[in-house]
Order: sequence, then structure tokens, then C-alpha cells
Amino acid sequence: RGDVYAAWKGIGDDPRLFWARYQDGAWSPQQDVAGGAFGTSDQPAIAWFKDHSVMAWKGKGNDQRLFWSELRGGQWSDQRVVGEGSLGSSTGPALAQVKDRLMLAWKGTGADPRIFLSSYDGNTWEPQREFLGGAAGTSHTPALASYSESNID
Repeated sequence: RGDVYAAWKGIGDDPRLFWARYQDGAWSPQQDVAGGAFGTSDQPAIAWFKDHSVMAWKGKGNDQRLFWSELRGGQWSDQRVVGEGSLGSSTGPALAQVKDRLMLAWKGTGADPRIFLSSYDGNTWEPQREFLGGAAGTSHTPALASYSESNID
């Protein structure tokens, strides 16, 4: 429909998550996701998945768990932990829809430079796996992009 969604962490020590929507040539006012109940110490990721937006983020402070929520009807769902307890990151994750799945990528916890991946089919997150068998590493958030020929005129 041409809508764009943006998500970001609060300024400085403010761990709150905010979001806004660009529609019909204008941005909505910023909104606090879940009244401040969700929080992060790094950048969140947001992506369109099937018919709604999904946001993922690293926990607040030393909490390296990865969380996610879905925006439906203007309301964010309760935050949920991504997959099993083994998932974690010291930075924010990346998200992109790839065909009929949502792909999540992130840097490992602490000083672990490995990049990990998981995907979501709308019901379940698959177990994490190492990107390129652990041969690739990063000191911060990886990026994802998806390409579809149906998007080209």
C-alpha cells in the first residue's frame, strides 16, 4: 500500500522503543511501543511480514535475549522471546521477509563475532544456525535485504 514503518530506541539511556508510520505523504506522531513495557539497549529491527509489521530487538542492559512483537490493528502484541534460550546478541538484530518466511540475523553474545540466523514461518522460529558455517563475523549488527522480481516494474 506504500506505507513505511520506522522503529527506534529512545535517546541516551532511555530504553523505550518507539515507532511511527508513513502514510499518504506524512509521518504519524511517534508512539511508545506498549507504553514503555518493552525496552532495548540497541537498535531494533522492523520488517513487513505477510500482512503486518514485526519488530525484533535485544533486551535492555545486559539482557542479551532477542525479543519480538507483531503490529496488528495498530497494537503491538506482547513481547516474546525469539526461539529457544540459546538465542542472544550483544547488538540489535536485522529482519527481512524472504518469500514466505521472516529471516532474523544477529551478532553473537558478548565478544562472540559469529553471525547467526533463524527464520519464522508465522508459527515457529527455527533453531539458530551459524551464517556461512561460522566463517563470517562482525562487531555489530548485520543487515538483511530481500529481492523479489514481482517488485520491479
